Amino acid sequence: MTDYENRSSSFDNFKEPEEIALTNLQLNNAVSILSDMPSIYRRTLVLRVKGYSIREIAQITNSSESNVKTRIHRARAILLKSFDT
Repeated sequence: MTDYENRSSSFDNFKEPEEIALTNLQLNNAVSILSDMPSIYRRTLVLRVKGYSIREIAQITNSSESNVKTRIHRARAILLKSFDT
């Protein structure tokens, strides 16, 4: 089972089918946005979500810590902007 499937199954404790449908739509939308995102932003954001520190991500991506922070900020902005539209 993929990480995505594990997260989807955790939504089973919602009471209303509408809540499940809305949450699944939002999750599918987020996955779609991530797949369309430039790979450097996607990779950086995924590493951060997995719990890596800014310093660790900088080492993994061979970047400066300030570049990592900028990429995370831009990736989050892309996600938020996409959910607003």
